[in-house]
Amino acid sequence: MEQTASSTGEKIILVPFLSEMTGIYHKWMLDPFIREMTCTDELDLDEVKSIQKSYLNDSKDLVFLILDLTNEDQQLQKDNYIPQLDQILEQHKDQLIDKIKRPALAGDINLFLQRNNEDLTQGELNVMIAEQKCQRKGLAQEAIKMIMQYGVKYHGQRSFIAKISNTNTSSIELFKKLGFHLEKEIEAFEEVHYVISNKDLQEQGEFIVYNY
Repeated sequence: MEQTASSTGEKIILVPFLSEMTGIYHKWMLDPFIREMTCTDELDLDEVKSIQKSYLNDSKDLVFLILDLTNEDQQLQKDNYIPQLDQILEQHKDQLIDKIKRPALAGDINLFLQRNNEDLTQGELNVMIAEQKCQRKGLAQEAIKMIMQYGVKYHGQRSFIAKISNTNTSSIELFKKLGFHLEKEIEAFEEVHYVISNKDLQEQGEFIVYNY
């Protein structure tokens, strides 16, 4: 699963962050609450387009949008539709029998490689379910599991870290539920770091086979 490929799970497809998706992503980041929870500055559309191009050409920053296969809201599907989604769904049709309802882009997940100079085998995770109608459905949990398995299998990652705003209680609880434990609190940045090792994941039996 490279930056231009997609991967199927039970509830989601991780799809490449295409240039046609920058308008949807920009719409999400106009929400002050989302920016606060993700520790992201306000960006105009041209800045989002520039970031999308840089990610597409960067082998160390893996960014995918999350396509919710369980969505039933027709308006959300319409609002977040781009023609390229039809091509992606066609590619995965054999894995999607009886799964698809009204698929809609819901958020994104990032895996940043080699951010920790002291441990280049540690991947940094960041996940966001921006659409409220897609929240609390287990999409973020599945996306994290998929991207971690990919990081271990194809990039030799031996541990993962999530750097979270200390006010983002839902994200903290999500990573704790997945077996991450608190490594440190950084009061100056109002941030907490949660980590998990590949060994911990294997012992928990968290890894299942996804279609990469």
